[in-house]
Amino acid sequence: MPFDWIRGVSNFPVTKQMRDRIFIDTNILINCYSEEKEKKEISLSIINEYETKDIVISLQVINEFINVLKKKFSKKHGDIRKALDEMESSLIIWDLSIDLIRDAIRICERYQYSYYDSLIISSAIDSGCKILYSEDMQHNQLIDGKLRILNPFIK
Repeated sequence: MPFDWIRGVSNFPVTKQMRDRIFIDTNILINCYSEEKEKKEISLSIINEYETKDIVISLQVINEFINVLKKKFSKKHGDIRKALDEMESSLIIWDLSIDLIRDAIRICERYQYSYYDSLIISSAIDSGCKILYSEDMQHNQLIDGKLRILNPFIK
């Protein structure tokens, strides 16, 4: 079960249109496991709407996701390795660099986000994404005229 949704296996229609790259924050991935039906459906529909080659996550997102799989969902190491392998083969994984960290500090200062949220934002911009889906940041905010933050749970 862990990552069936990456392959588009769900109860939701898969439209998979060519679009700009999007960045998915950890909370969107976590909501794919949520018991909150609405959040789960919305998160799955976002992922299923895009080609996986247009979905970017960072190493930070992977680490946060693995931590939650272990602590909140009590997943076994084998399941976690499988999820990691599936993410690696299905999504674009953005690596961190010193320049990206410097930019995160700049974003933190300018937009008053936490350092870790700023690192997510910096990774999204660096990877060429136009949209960052997150429920933890200011909805519809435009960062540096390049990246729009969208909270898909706001109606």
